Amino acid sequence: MTVSDPTLKTESSLEAFKDIGSITVADIVDNPDGTCTIHFDVSEEFQTNLTKAMNWDTWSQEKFNALFLDALEKQLAKYKQEK
Repeated sequence: MTVSDPTLKTESSLEAFKDIGSITVADIVDNPDGTCTIHFDVSEEFQTNLTKAMNWDTWSQEKFNALFLDALEKQLAKYKQEK
């Protein structure tokens, strides 16, 4: 997993992510309404670890989508406040 977060300043800070699995942006599609759709490839290891971390009974693409969208919206709001 590639982590791009300025709060993670040292290599040792990334150790927590070492065995989480992988998530990759597979494609970004521009939609006619000005939004975009992002497609991810996630490893089975990532699915298993996220399922456990979130206390989900099983992996759910819908839950992952909601979780990712929520995290993205929070980061964008934080970014806008800093500007």
